[in-house]
Amino acid sequence: MGCSYHVKCLQCDNNFDVNSGGGFFFHLLHCDLCGKDKSIGFDEIGELHLRYIKGLPGPYCVASSSLDQHIKDNYPGEPMSEGGIPRRGGADRCSL
Repeated sequence: MGCSYHVKCLQCDNNFDVNSGGGFFFHLLHCDLCGKDKSIGFDEIGELHLRYIKGLPGPYCVASSSLDQHIKDNYPGEPMSEGGIPRRGGADRCSL
């Protein structure tokens, strides 16, 4: 899960938000076999991400709560059940 910070530039005094880590626009996945990690964007996940969000009891995170609610209200597909994300590789090889 990522973090969001409201910061001020020390050089130009501009205020802006910094998003650090996964959860805002991508998930950080870890292989069950080797532990290697890989970031994968929500747009690359596509419908699986929409089904996952629709199946959650609440928002994925506070930062995306309004977008998550929009998905829940408007995505016509079926929600994904818990444990419903398919493996990307075989059981005997790295998933990433």
